[in-house]
Amino acid sequence: MDFESYAIDFFKAANLNAKKIPESNEKTPDFIIFDGVNILVEVKEKQENKKVIAKRDDAFNKCEVFENIQSLGYKNRLSGIIGDAAKQLKTQKGNTNSEFCFIFIVMTGLSPKAQISQFADTLYGKKNVLDACLRGSVPKECYYFTHSEFFKHSDVIDGAFLVKSGYLELLINDKSPRYDKVINSTFVNRFQGYITDPVKLEREGKILYVKSDIPRKNEDLVEKFVFDKYGIKKGFVFDFPHYSFQAELD
Repeated sequence: MDFESYAIDFFKAANLNAKKIPESNEKTPDFIIFDGVNILVEVKEKQENKKVIAKRDDAFNKCEVFENIQSLGYKNRLSGIIGDAAKQLKTQKGNTNSEFCFIFIVMTGLSPKAQISQFADTLYGKKNVLDACLRGSVPKECYYFTHSEFFKHSDVIDGAFLVKSGYLELLINDKSPRYDKVINSTFVNRFQGYITDPVKLEREGKILYVKSDIPRKNEDLVEKFVFDKYGIKKGFVFDFPHYSFQAELD
């Protein structure tokens, strides 16, 4: 798949013209879009680990069901992809007089749904929290519980499009100093119904939210902060596992 053409067609469907930025000796973003203001977009692809593909092919050759179990949550390898995109956006933001910067990430792995969850967890530093004392309680996502790439790159990244065939999420970086302009922009409002806005979600009581200077490497202190803030006397903090099964049919 030509992912740059895929992105062009995606934005064209939203009545936007994504113009290719000429390549140079230094890494640059892929596109610039004008929608009242200039917007830079860097396209990234998340492929599957080659070892996982080899295991799947081996299972298929043996006429076996391929079982893949992985944890969701923050992933260092995804942090690297996001960091690389941030560098490319930063190189041209000033030169192009761009107001906003977004990443456009296309999932092409064996479990695109798991990849989307892992990217969201890595960008927002999410964990799941269960109140064990509340009868019938279900886990809630807790934003900024652990390390967050949105927080780390808030100087440049304003949001991220997470895309797979027939599916879209637009994650808004509420840690960006441009958040108010971004969330009220014509560009973002073109994607109503697909937007994740932590400020709105917290206001509606749909998520838990850590707003604290506690070092995120000290998860015990972060956990205490969350439990105290939300009145949780006994709880559990965890990442969900993800299971997928595939078989090759004749």
